[in-house]
Amino acid sequence: ISVGIDLGSQTTRIAVGEFIKGEKYPKIIGLGESPSTGMRRGYVTDAALAQNSIQEARTQAERSSGLPIKRALLLASGTKRNRKRHGAADAHGRG
Repeated sequence: ISVGIDLGSQTTRIAVGEFIKGEKYPKIIGLGESPSTGMRRGYVTDAALAQNSIQEARTQAERSSGLPIKRALLLASGTKRNRKRHGAADAHGRG
């Protein structure tokens, strides 16, 4: 099972995927989405608000997948620099 978070300026999305032997891409088994708060132009402006957006999307993704989310890969990009930054942390904010 793999979990990815897309923290965008407008929307926060979480996808839960299951890798199946012999398949090239994971099967999406859960999705969550919430409006992004605490973000502006791809940058976190208020960490507590951004965390709330992630938590709301996480709750939806856990419900739709039927699985608890403990770790995830976070993707966030700024519009001024055309590059993505990658990071990982556990779902409780320690990382």
